[in-house]
Order: sequence, then structure tokens, then C-alpha cells
Amino acid sequence: MTVTYRAPAPEPSAFRKLVADHGMSLITIEQSLDEGRLAYRAAAHGYRETKGDRLAAALGSEPSAAGHAIRPQQA
Repeated sequence: MTVTYRAPAPEPSAFRKLVADHGMSLITIEQSLDEGRLAYRAAAHGYRETKGDRLAAALGSEPSAAGHAIRPQQA
């Protein structure tokens, strides 16, 4: 998954908690800053389509979230 935030962006621990609140745990997390936007790119364990849909809905209502892409990992 990739999530891009406008300032003020959440700390990595808050992003990890957001994902955990939707039933997934992060395996890896990377962050990058581009033109004032912070992007988290992560792989998550426990993905199910319903969990991804709920996380996407939560991100859609988050004022600082500028965009997101959530895709299942290939086995």
C-alpha cells in the first residue's frame, strides 16, 4: 500500500496504528518526502478485501490524506 499525506502528516507510529485498527499489521514501511508531501509505502500482513475497503474509506475521510493505493500482495 502507498499513502500520501499533506502536512501535518501522521508519525509512522500513528500510520502503523491506523493500519492495525483495520486488522492488518505492517511487515515493512518506507517513507519518502516529495514536494512537501510525505508518502508511506508499506506491505501489510492480514489483508482481506473488506479490511482494505474499510481502510480506504477511513483514508478517504482523513483531511491530511492526499491519496492512497491499496493492492493485495501476490502470493
